[in-house]
Amino acid sequence: NVDEALVYGVEFELRKRLDFISERLYNWKFLTNVSYIQSEVDIPDQEQAVIDQFNPEKGNTRPLQGQSDYLINASLNYVNPELDIDAILAFNVFGERLDDISEGTNPDIYEQPRPQLDFSFSKGFGQNIGVKVSAQNLLNPDTRTFMEFRGNRFDITRFRTGRVFSVKLTYSI
Repeated sequence: NVDEALVYGVEFELRKRLDFISERLYNWKFLTNVSYIQSEVDIPDQEQAVIDQFNPEKGNTRPLQGQSDYLINASLNYVNPELDIDAILAFNVFGERLDDISEGTNPDIYEQPRPQLDFSFSKGFGQNIGVKVSAQNLLNPDTRTFMEFRGNRFDITRFRTGRVFSVKLTYSI
């Protein structure tokens, strides 16, 4: 790890009940959170001397490892206490981020953005019984890491994690 880094950004958050459109939408809420982040780390001098000699396009700074330049989260939520129902459709995506730092002249490895869409529905029955159905990663995009060298991208890993479905039955004592 480096001793210091420069990280700055802005964040926008909105939480809004949708009954301003129609009273029928009283139980619906829209939530979103958007962040734009910039980060910069100076490459240590010893490493920089080798980079300047063999791979000058790598530059003398890099982003902070694991820090995306943007994050987007959004959800549509339905809550009805009278019917004991709670449902949510949630979306999130992150920007490209530095996954693995390669020392010296080797290109760094980056993780490609990938969107995720999840759905969850729960319903209570009386005081003690509940059921929850959920589906995660409905879009099932490629999870991809790559390196870039002389204008060409080379995949390091590329796979799909798959979708996950679950049903849960609860009984409270």
